[in-house]
Amino acid sequence: MLVAFPMPEVRLDENDSNNSVPTEDPVNLLGFTTMVNGQPVKTEVEQRATAVELDRTQLLKALGIPLAPHLRATHEALDKVPREKWDEFIRLGLAEIEETDIGKGPEKHLIPRWALHTTFYWEQTFKAKVETVIQHRYKPSVGESLGTSLGDPALARESWFEEYKQKYCMDRDFLSAVQRARSAVRGRAGSPYSEQRIAYVLRTGANWSGTIGEFRLVVDKGDSDSLVSFCAKGVKKLNATQFEVRASDYVPDGDLSILILKKPPPR
Repeated sequence: MLVAFPMPEVRLDENDSNNSVPTEDPVNLLGFTTMVNGQPVKTEVEQRATAVELDRTQLLKALGIPLAPHLRATHEALDKVPREKWDEFIRLGLAEIEETDIGKGPEKHLIPRWALHTTFYWEQTFKAKVETVIQHRYKPSVGESLGTSLGDPALARESWFEEYKQKYCMDRDFLSAVQRARSAVRGRAGSPYSEQRIAYVLRTGANWSGTIGEFRLVVDKGDSDSLVSFCAKGVKKLNATQFEVRASDYVPDGDLSILILKKPPPR
């Protein structure tokens, strides 16, 4: 039987956002490993780059551009793309133009805006009437922004806010806490929080025959003075930083998106 495990997509959405990726490996970005009955398994991998939900993998490969959008090698390869192709990249949603000045005068660069999809897969034999234990491990990519506009009363008028709010299930208490923190630093430089965003693939759990008998999720926000918001039912607080979700006969209907707001270090 062919078993596949898709990783969270990796993309650079905004100029002030960064992705913390735990490895420098251009293929196994997140340090994925899998074990079957306690033994490591060698997996194959498929990678695709999409923009505006269309596959542009071959176009990037033909130009010698690495598929991982966060790599320095990718940005260096984009700098070598002939100027006559820049309009095509922008039209296809693959890139945006960013202007910088690092003391040498204004410069323009193509900044990647495609999404990288990585899937690991292997052939697995499941013996009749014998339990097969499969374990996956990886370190997720963390999207980061130095500040946050959350808590600003004017935010409700922004076109993107409602979708962002629903993605992370931000409730009234969460938004009120952010607003109070913003009010407390009003008049001082800087934002009350920085944002960390984590995506975790859950939907593949619905591909197995039957339900997930016993499901357990623990979300750790790291610091007690950080704020966290994510979509789940029956969330139980374990301690100052950890939150638990348990379910029986669970069938995931989507992936998990976690938003953590962290206070900046004291100056």
